[in-house]
Amino acid sequence: MPAPIPQKKSLTRYTDLAFLVDYLVTNKLKLVSPTKWADKNDTHYMEQYDLRINKNTLALCFTLASDKHHFWTERNDRIAIEFDTKKLLAAAKLEGIEWGKIQYLNAKPLERRPQYKRYPYLKRIAFADEQELRLIKSLSEKKDTFEFDVPHDAISKIRLSPYLNKDTSESIKQMIWRLADKDLTIYRSTLLNNPTFKNLILRKK
Repeated sequence: MPAPIPQKKSLTRYTDLAFLVDYLVTNKLKLVSPTKWADKNDTHYMEQYDLRINKNTLALCFTLASDKHHFWTERNDRIAIEFDTKKLLAAAKLEGIEWGKIQYLNAKPLERRPQYKRYPYLKRIAFADEQELRLIKSLSEKKDTFEFDVPHDAISKIRLSPYLNKDTSESIKQMIWRLADKDLTIYRSTLLNNPTFKNLILRKK
């Protein structure tokens, strides 16, 4: 059974522009194999889960957290897609996809070993600021991806990389608007250049 729907209105996927283009063209999001994840601790727990259930589990990760610098890395092709939580998870539920919030643990011996059903939702405490919510789908056959339909109206807004220059960001906005079948709120992240924050120390005239 999927976990309860989070109260937060939006779930954010930090990814690259190619992921967004693929989604806008196909109307599908892809769960992928964890075998190529950088965090091999995370991969290990997913593999141990598969051994227990004798299946192949794929995943797709989102965050409940607000904008953070390390979500971007210094790349101008990064992008943040905010999805309406209820619409996204309703689409996932139709395909039997489960979800859960990640629990973050210290690398210390545990008094009680977690139940194997929790393995896909466990990570080291060093990643706690990600506030991750993970979608998973366990398959009997060996596959690298699992696709499910998500309508474009599930998108709340799109944020472009703060490292992207202004002219290029305008061109990318136009491309996204042409691909989408709805008017989308798109803007460059103000993480590195926020007028409201800068004005805090200015005197009012």
